[in-house]
Amino acid sequence: MVTAAVVIGAAVIGGIMSSNAAAADREAAAAAYRRAYAAYDNVDIPDIEKQKLALQDIQKQGVLTPEMEQNIQVQASAMQDVQTDPRLKNAQMTALDTLSKMGSQGLTAEDMQALNATRRQVAGDAKAADESILQNYRDWE
Repeated sequence: MVTAAVVIGAAVIGGIMSSNAAAADREAAAAAYRRAYAAYDNVDIPDIEKQKLALQDIQKQGVLTPEMEQNIQVQASAMQDVQTDPRLKNAQMTALDTLSKMGSQGLTAEDMQALNATRRQVAGDAKAADESILQNYRDWE
């Protein structure tokens, strides 16, 4: 009887320890997300005027040759010729809008329902595993 209590106690302690480890993992993931977002947020995207000034500075220094300037201008105009399928662009914009709403509003009722169903499934699987361990122990006694 004492050994059954020890097994049950060990299972409970193991569950608490794994819960604590999972909480630490969740915090580490959240910290990594915050660092990534901060890095993304700090990206300085130059506007057209800053780019023009940069080219003028290079010209004044004598580093930018006319051939190099022509290559830069050709590359910029080549990008303008890229055509995208409007259906694909609309699909991308719809997906981006959906992600944006999820980020600002949180999960929808359907998403929460699916998440809760998954949690119930995992809890049921864990309970079945615990019961199996206890049954194996009882058979072993």
